[in-house]
Amino acid sequence: MSIAVINNSKIEWAKGYGTLVAGGPAPVDAASIFQAASTTKLLVSAMALHYVEKGRFDLDKDINTYLQSWKIPENEFTAKKRSRSADSSPISRSQSAGGGFSREEGSVPTLVQVLKGEKPATNQPAVVEFEPGSRWEYSNFDFVVIQLLLEEALGKP
Repeated sequence: MSIAVINNSKIEWAKGYGTLVAGGPAPVDAASIFQAASTTKLLVSAMALHYVEKGRFDLDKDINTYLQSWKIPENEFTAKKRSRSADSSPISRSQSAGGGFSREEGSVPTLVQVLKGEKPATNQPAVVEFEPGSRWEYSNFDFVVIQLLLEEALGKP
């Protein structure tokens, strides 16, 4: 486990506890990297909706109008309509399941590398695979898109 106290977008204090692998010899320290995964989805959702409430984003507007460094690729499914709900989104899940955002050779991929499926990311590119709103499927990629939206709009990682 690692803990960090962040104030005004700066780390004030960080400490690691335990080992990187259960029972292993390598200790966790302040520089250890962990995937926070689904534990951040509530926080990301609340943060995004905070900015919707403030008028920064419109849920009925195409997200590609807000994104700068990457856009959801257009295809026959995106032409039909857009979904606002991350858990009903048609962005590819098959490639994101099972840790597709892992890193290789000690490199951490950028959000754009993950979304494009470029090294050092180990996943396929994020694409829309079915008509938005036509069925429910879980999607990790949607939260990567929301994170990119927030980072670009707020100018902070």
